[in-house]
Amino acid sequence: MMPESEFVKRIAALASIPFREDFETALYDLYQAATPAQRAAIRQAEKTGRWQPSKPWRNPADYERLDLTREQRMRQHLIAMSIRDGGKDYRDDFLSIGYCYFNLAVLGVDADGVLDELAKMSAPKFAELVRRFGHHALDERTLKGWGMEIVQKPGGPVVEITRF
Repeated sequence: MMPESEFVKRIAALASIPFREDFETALYDLYQAATPAQRAAIRQAEKTGRWQPSKPWRNPADYERLDLTREQRMRQHLIAMSIRDGGKDYRDDFLSIGYCYFNLAVLGVDADGVLDELAKMSAPKFAELVRRFGHHALDERTLKGWGMEIVQKPGGPVVEITRF
């Protein structure tokens, strides 16, 4: 449990972070450490656009942090979805959850455990979507069924979406 004084201090520190990728990582770390009420405040600030000022990327051509492991990127993607409380179309969210789930599973991470943690820290609407994915029978959670396949890359196997 994070004391409210620490939460306020860390929220204030977010404004001074100059690069978007560092800001996002700090926000995700804060979200994970926050209490449920503090997470609700973060989600509300996100909805009102409080944290949408233009922050430059270190390299404007980058859209993902390449210094993070694939596991870290998948976890951050899921946390970003939780902060936004999902997107406009639950089907896109469901596919994104599946993409992260399968990539985590290929890495040997307990993907079901990650989704359980995510549901616990999310608002009810998004938590229900995460739980719905997790409650699919294992035979319904196949790569082929989700239009994905494992592709061998130099850094190891990666799950990619092959059809929509």
